[in-house]
Amino acid sequence: MKKIVVVLFIATFLFSDSYKEGLGYFKVNNFEKAYESLDEVLFEYIAENEFNFFYGRSALEIGKYNDAIAAFERMLTQDPNHDRARLELARAYYELGLYKQSQIEFERVKAKPSTPQEVREIIDEYLVKMEEEQEKHTLSAIASAGLEHDSNINNGNDNWLGGSANPEVSSSAIALSGVVSSDYRVSDEKSIKTVGGVFLKEYTQKEGKDYIYPFISSGLEFETKEYEIATPISFSTLYYDSELLLYQLSLRGEAKFKQTPEFLKSRSLKAFTVSGEITQKMFNSDNSNSNSRVLSLATSAKTDIKSGFIQYSLGYEFERKEGGHSTDIDKDTLKLGASALLSNLEPIIITPTANIDFARYKDSDVSENKKREDLKIALGVSGIYSLDKKSALVGSVSYKDSNSNLERASYNKLTVGVFYKYFFSNAQIKNWLK
Repeated sequence: MKKIVVVLFIATFLFSDSYKEGLGYFKVNNFEKAYESLDEVLFEYIAENEFNFFYGRSALEIGKYNDAIAAFERMLTQDPNHDRARLELARAYYELGLYKQSQIEFERVKAKPSTPQEVREIIDEYLVKMEEEQEKHTLSAIASAGLEHDSNINNGNDNWLGGSANPEVSSSAIALSGVVSSDYRVSDEKSIKTVGGVFLKEYTQKEGKDYIYPFISSGLEFETKEYEIATPISFSTLYYDSELLLYQLSLRGEAKFKQTPEFLKSRSLKAFTVSGEITQKMFNSDNSNSNSRVLSLATSAKTDIKSGFIQYSLGYEFERKEGGHSTDIDKDTLKLGASALLSNLEPIIITPTANIDFARYKDSDVSENKKREDLKIALGVSGIYSLDKKSALVGSVSYKDSNSNLERASYNKLTVGVFYKYFFSNAQIKNWLK
């Protein structure tokens, strides 16, 4: 790493403007711009190893794997003992799905006595990934246990001047969850992915709620070098104090574009995703039964920053609720969101989030004779501390403020949680199943 920094420093004085510009972008992890600048002077510096390294790394980070392979091969032609170039070449082969070539290059570096232990561990991770990805059927699982405190578990409102029939209830809770994922590869481009699990939450306050939320989702995923398309069907239920409260069925379609559309490149955005979902909810209660149909549309993209990335999202949701005590209700919701992954505090990864939802009901409220409008603002931050490769501690804090022009519908809440997560690998699960 020190050698790379020195090369960057010297290069800013010796090389052309495009080269220096590319190195500047590389230094702040703007690999898209770095690649564009370095590509302008490719044939001028094509025989220089330092140039090929930065050009190859930039190409690798933005998915131009063939350009990366060519750059690292040029380096190895001049210096067959350049272990860093061989590692990056192995990574590029891996990203292209050329596992045999990738394995050969990784093993060459690993076999050298001078290779540091931390590099060997990274190589082992890639080798295990390749072994699992070449299997037709792989399994993984996550188990979680933790404590949570919610300042307002029932979204109550103590400040309503008309007198609240739903007062705020604060409570701690024990939270447990288990999720199992299955990936069955039909072909190189198609796979069937299934996720199932259960979330349990038991509140200590007797007026609180005990939740059990089992779910399963399965669908076909189609992947090429340009995009990924997923079409999962999900079914879930919600139990409250051992009684069925809600069950829902969802059909979702999602497309993720690996090559950034031109209109987003100028804004340094990538990983462009569009999705749509249709959900049928069925509520079951002693007092009322109702159905709800929800149509959701969303899009997202992310941009790289020096310490990680920021992801932005925009969505629209239409819900029609029928039955129950009230007349039919139509609701439109506009959703804005932003989240980030910050890794500059390693081994702790920080993920702040911010979401704004604006909902407008199309029919007037009977009691207050006006159309309801809600503005919900949710802020949160979580930190993940890796204990080892298979377990982590997670801490989270979130605040939600829901303001409505119907005073009784407004509420706010603060939630704090600490969880332990354990990750089960494909090899562990299959050994237990034998």
